[in-house]
Amino acid sequence: MVRALVRTSIGLVVGMALAACGPGGSGDGGAPPAAPTNVTVTPGPGFVDVAWEHDGAHVTGFVVERREIAPAGAQVRQRTLDAPWVPMAPVSDAGELVEVGSVGASERSFRDESVTSGVTYRYAVTALGSGGVTSSPRESGEEGVTPAPPGAGVGDNPDPSRYLAAIV
Repeated sequence: MVRALVRTSIGLVVGMALAACGPGGSGDGGAPPAAPTNVTVTPGPGFVDVAWEHDGAHVTGFVVERREIAPAGAQVRQRTLDAPWVPMAPVSDAGELVEVGSVGASERSFRDESVTSGVTYRYAVTALGSGGVTSSPRESGEEGVTPAPPGAGVGDNPDPSRYLAAIV
């Protein structure tokens, strides 16, 4: 009787331990990874660099999203048949988050080259975990960033030798 009770107790403890490990046996039970921290954005000519910090625990990758930010007091104009352009109500200060890319678990930065110069953006980074679990998104600062047009500014040309021959 005592042996049967001990055997049942050991089986119960082992079964509970295996269940706590989850299907992958990792011990995290499918818990989401922590959210990235210190999300920073740096605009450049025709791109925005996004960087963040993360300890890497339980991460399989990162998703980078962005939203457009309307300038203060901006208004949307709509073309109608009655008038060429009719002002509408002011736009909201932020659009929907849209995925712009993803990187592997060891990466801590992303370059978004699908930006439009003169448009202000805010970025968010989400950590991905195994089994499809994710952290909450962590956004960059409230102010947003506005990339310059490609080739803007002195020293921004990636290959100035291409243009020296035309000048000489």
